[in-house]
Amino acid sequence: AAIESASGFGPSKFGSVQQKRASVALNMVDKDIKPTSPEEIQRKMRMASGLPEYEDDLKLYDDDLLDDFQQSLVKLEKRVKDGPGSLSASEIDEFEAATGRIVTEMKEKLAEEAASPPQGRLQ
Repeated sequence: AAIESASGFGPSKFGSVQQKRASVALNMVDKDIKPTSPEEIQRKMRMASGLPEYEDDLKLYDDDLLDDFQQSLVKLEKRVKDGPGSLSASEIDEFEAATGRIVTEMKEKLAEEAASPPQGRLQ
């Protein structure tokens, strides 16, 4: 018994105290309160910071720009998978036009954000 306690591998007297505390804590929890879901926590945080209650209310980009993103990624994927020469001249032109619109929109968003005070941030 002396070897076990000296080496630190013996039974711990603290384990039973911790188990009792956890048991008491669990018994103190009100059984009628449902645990908060991650969605509910996110909703409350958004409301507290002045953002729309639900993310569906927040739309960063219009559908046309999202389509440009998607089509650009599809063309990039094709190029990566199939290698050089896999995109036609018209696909390259479409890619350049779509990414040009994306860059223009991003620059406009950055300019708007720089001109307006930040929303939902703690000062």
